[in-house]
Amino acid sequence: MRPTGNSDARPGNHDGPRSSELAQTMADIFISYTAADRDWAFWIAKELDALGHIPHVHEWEIERGGDIYAWMEQRHDAADHVLCVVSDGYLKAPYSTLERNAALWQAASNRPGFVLFVAVQTCKLPTLSDHIRRCELYGVPEDAARIRFREFMAKREAPAAAAFPGKVFAVSNIPIRVPSIFSAATTRWRPSIPRSPATAAASPSPRCTGCAASARPRWRRPIITVALLENV
Repeated sequence: MRPTGNSDARPGNHDGPRSSELAQTMADIFISYTAADRDWAFWIAKELDALGHIPHVHEWEIERGGDIYAWMEQRHDAADHVLCVVSDGYLKAPYSTLERNAALWQAASNRPGFVLFVAVQTCKLPTLSDHIRRCELYGVPEDAARIRFREFMAKREAPAAAAFPGKVFAVSNIPIRVPSIFSAATTRWRPSIPRSPATAAASPSPRCTGCAASARPRWRRPIITVALLENV
């Protein structure tokens, strides 16, 4: 990136809007494209110029009879970024393949972020470069494409603040209910069956000694059963 100087001194300058995020820095951007995508390359170059960058398009800079390979080598080496206008034709053209592969090698070795992919057609990138973040401009109106491109080129920064994403939950997700507790007592009275004197004499009861001849029924102590139930 280069410090922004007098914008009027840049070739192709116009009074278009400037992005406040990108106006602080100015980059030399080599635009790699194929002839079939010339209109896209020109549109992208004008957008870069409006954002405060210097786009390099070979059809704007090479004079008749000029050495295109020497121009490519010079601009490619001095660029801050190589912007690839990606389409099916671009992925197959020899010159654009040379420019793209050289840029990818630089990005992988010692210049992270050197390659910028802008797709102008539905296509499948090679697996070695498919992971690179790209901007897709096809299939949308011009205003939407412009917004996409400017967001893609904008410098990413962390927000000043971030809202806490968590939510407060109850300790238990089971509704709290007050159990209805009641007691039920069941009394079962079991009268003792009187025994005959002969039976009592033969097997006297240890608890009823001397009362075997009594004809009055003897009542046992009641059995109380308490049940605790919870209404859930």
